[in-house]
Amino acid sequence: MNTGKQTARSLKGDSMLVLKAIEANPMCHGFALPDIIAKATNGEIELGEAAVYPALRLLEGKNLIVGEWDLPTSGVPRKKYVITELGKKELKKCMTLAERYQAMADALRSNLHVRDN
Repeated sequence: MNTGKQTARSLKGDSMLVLKAIEANPMCHGFALPDIIAKATNGEIELGEAAVYPALRLLEGKNLIVGEWDLPTSGVPRKKYVITELGKKELKKCMTLAERYQAMADALRSNLHVRDN
C-alpha cells in the first residue's frame, strides 16, 4: 500500500526539485530543467543531466508528470513535461513536509542559540 508519507519520503532532493520546476514551467523539456532550477535557486543548486533524467523517469513512472514528444519539422525532438493532478497533490505533501522540517530547524536554532557563520 502506498501512503502519502511513503510517497513524500520517496520524492527527495532531485526529484522534488524537478517536480517543482515542472509545476512552475509547464511544458518545459528535460534539457531546460537544469537551467530553470539553477536560476530559481540563484545558482545554489545545479543539477546535471545525470540527476535530471533519472528524476524525470521516476516521476513519470509514478504518474506525477506526463511527457509529450514535441516533434519539430527541423531540429531535435524533445519531450515536454507537465505535472499531473496527482503530482500536484504529492508536491504539496512534500512541500508541507519540507516546511515542517524548516520550522523544526528554526526552533532548534533559536532554542539552542546556534548561530549561522
